Amino acid sequence: MAGYYEWSVSPEDGKKDPWFIHATGTLLAAGLWEDTSPLLPDGNLGTFTIITGDSSGVSADIHDRMPVLLQARQIDEWMAASPDDAMAMLLASETPAMEAYRVSRAVNTPLNDRESLLQPVA
Repeated sequence: MAGYYEWSVSPEDGKKDPWFIHATGTLLAAGLWEDTSPLLPDGNLGTFTIITGDSSGVSADIHDRMPVLLQARQIDEWMAASPDDAMAMLLASETPAMEAYRVSRAVNTPLNDRESLLQPVA
């Protein structure tokens, strides 16, 4: 992924300010996917979750959690890992150097889907 959004409370008006957090390269978030579930109707494509952990780096100044990030060289290992090996990978993950900047509150509405929403705001 190119990056992700996180929110902090504005000291000026108490509203939530969105931040775009990104690295210079692609970020690979650890996640889990299930293609079927008894809780889903037939024909549903399944469910997924992005695994989060404690924040570090620039994310720690914005929120207390962030996606657990993997390195590209770990993808095959992650896909084949036993639960114990996957947990070890999660606990040993390293956060790459990232940057964060505040973006428009328009990202709070899912109907808004345009590239200009990634532009920094003052």
